[in-house]
Amino acid sequence: MSCSHPRGDVSPEAGIADRKAIFRQQALANVEILQRIVALIEKSPRRRLKEDGLLHALEQKFSPVEARRKLNTAIRWGRYAGLFTTTTAASSVLT
Repeated sequence: MSCSHPRGDVSPEAGIADRKAIFRQQALANVEILQRIVALIEKSPRRRLKEDGLLHALEQKFSPVEARRKLNTAIRWGRYAGLFTTTTAASSVLT
């Protein structure tokens, strides 16, 4: 029994793992900031990014408050989707 529909809708019987898998697929297909973060992590020799660098890049297009909001949202979504993990000690985004 399938728990998702072609558009990415989730049926009521879908478990959390199914919901996260669909979210991950849709996020990577449609959310540019997550696509960029994942690509940068994959290109990094240590597979690690400093949060400050991402924030600085966003501040080139958005106010500091809006840039922080966008980055925080992207980090929450990326963690939920299992795209990366974070560590507060080094203010890094990790794979």
